[in-house]
Amino acid sequence: MVENLSSQLPTLDKYIGRIKRQQTDDKDCLKWDIEKGLPHLPVPSLDATLTKYLRCLEPIQSRDEFDRTKTLVDQFRSSDTNVGQHLQDMLTEHAAKSENYVSKS
Repeated sequence: MVENLSSQLPTLDKYIGRIKRQQTDDKDCLKWDIEKGLPHLPVPSLDATLTKYLRCLEPIQSRDEFDRTKTLVDQFRSSDTNVGQHLQDMLTEHAAKSENYVSKS
């Protein structure tokens, strides 16, 4: 077993050397990684966010807790209070000015 491994080491060394040369010779690849940024994350709609929130909480809350949560979410979403939409608009505005709306900037 050890003899077999030692006979493969020169081949492994050649392979590692080839990979290192390839990485340092390919300047365009390195430049592409730095210069081309990722696309901006889209801001999900308020409805999509609240629906996902409720779907995640339903299995871990009791029926009474979930009913209360659903009532609060409906109030947050309602056009009477307009709180949800106001915060959504603020988030959308922040996302337009920021590279990553999730992190502080």
